[in-house]
Amino acid sequence: MTELTDEAAAALGGSSLTNLWLRGLTDLSPGAARGLAALKAAGNLGPTLRLDSLRSLSPEAAEAFAASNVTYLELIGLKTLSADTARALAAFKGDSLSLAGLVEPPAELARLLPEFRCKTLSLHPWEWNLGRTRPVTSADARLLAAYARRLKKTCVLPGIAGLETPEAVEIARILADAPASFSIPNLRLVSPRTLTVLIRNGNVELPPLDAIELVAEPDGSPTDDFVIPDDFPARGRRR
Repeated sequence: MTELTDEAAAALGGSSLTNLWLRGLTDLSPGAARGLAALKAAGNLGPTLRLDSLRSLSPEAAEAFAASNVTYLELIGLKTLSADTARALAAFKGDSLSLAGLVEPPAELARLLPEFRCKTLSLHPWEWNLGRTRPVTSADARLLAAYARRLKKTCVLPGIAGLETPEAVEIARILADAPASFSIPNLRLVSPRTLTVLIRNGNVELPPLDAIELVAEPDGSPTDDFVIPDDFPARGRRR
């Protein structure tokens, strides 16, 4: 099924289904979203709605889901979403919202994350893919900081092998100052200044020093000396 009429959605929404998986559905009108949002499970648990092939989601459709009784909402087909759609989804109050397919999250999402009302928000594997196809940006770092704080556990970033862009020091500052913890197990290339900022607060786990190559400062400024903290080897082993 690649399309769903408003009438068909209303019929589905009027039924008592514990789990509705509309695999292959690529587009959804606001009217169809309102129909599906009327779902009510037969038991005490709310319904699960999986729309993992959707390519886009309008703010109006997101508002319908946010006002629904759906417990688990899976939207892993979305590669990106507008700030307005993200703002509407923030009001979703179910147990779990999965946006695990995001490739390009909106910049607004970092500010909105603390406002998301769902118990569990999943962006995985977005953070795992950072650094694999493009350099990490300061906008990525701000979203990482907000997401890791929400996760309340170490956020692992295996795709980052180097921090060599002009934003590297700012990225390091955002991560180091975040009230969360990170692991960058495959970091290999970094400047002394960036490395110094990364380790200053002890919340960023790095590989052993002999696995890291110090490179020139990305902004062309003179290279600073790097002083090895006494506990640096332990940080690389911490898991």
